[in-house]
Amino acid sequence: MITNNKIVQEGSPYQVHSFSLSEDSQRIVAELKKLDPDLSITSYTFWVDEPFYNYLLGESK
Repeated sequence: MITNNKIVQEGSPYQVHSFSLSEDSQRIVAELKKLDPDLSITSYTFWVDEPFYNYLLGESK
């Protein structure tokens, strides 16, 4: 299970999906809010396969 931190800036047609390990999500959201407090960030968890999870751990096999 990982977390998607969906980031939207008001008035922009774009979205950013910052996938992270669930234990890192709160820190990532806090850092993004420091850059722009007006960002809308929605976080939710979901399941991924093992290779993608390992990619987030820094393993690129």
